[in-house]
Amino acid sequence: MKDSRWLERVEIVAALSVVITLILLVVEVRGNTKALERQILLDRGSNVAVPFMEGPELLTAFEKVKAIDGWGALEAELMARYELEPAQAVAWMFFLYKVWTGMEADYVYAGSSDELASSIEGLLAFPDNRLYWRHSGDGYSADFRAYVESLVASSPRKELASSDREAQRAAIDDAYREWVGATNERDLDRWASFLATEPLFLPPDHPPLRGELAIR
Repeated sequence: MKDSRWLERVEIVAALSVVITLILLVVEVRGNTKALERQILLDRGSNVAVPFMEGPELLTAFEKVKAIDGWGALEAELMARYELEPAQAVAWMFFLYKVWTGMEADYVYAGSSDELASSIEGLLAFPDNRLYWRHSGDGYSADFRAYVESLVASSPRKELASSDREAQRAAIDDAYREWVGATNERDLDRWASFLATEPLFLPPDHPPLRGELAIR
């Protein structure tokens, strides 16, 4: 009788061990899947955007093609609103694409959070980002679109005076040139100057890095 009860207990413990192992495997697979999905989005953003930001050849070719085939609504509005040259409008459009794809990647990986909402609301405070989202938001996943639209609805829209728009345009041009220069020249100090006060960096296949010192 004692042996029978002992065997029953062993079987129960073994069954529980199997269940726990399966649960841990499901959690691990789900986490790996989200990390993979995030990395795919980040790679897509870089592969599409970086060639337009690092060299003039592709920008020049794109400009010539669009001069014949016609500009898209987003590029045309960027040129008209901010008085950008065609190449500048294209480069800025793809820069925004990379930024917003990064936001989507963080959403896919970690879901909604106060930190992500704050980052997106910060972007939406600028008319160029609202303009980008209005023209390009349909290109993102349905869940991410719904999340951003909820933030759009709750974020007050501020119209800038003409002088403010000119100052913002100049600041955008300066920041873009400085960021591209720092990236191409691998100048870590200049590159780090674009980081937030308490930055969070999520490199692929690496634990999250918090703070400028950790990122460096």
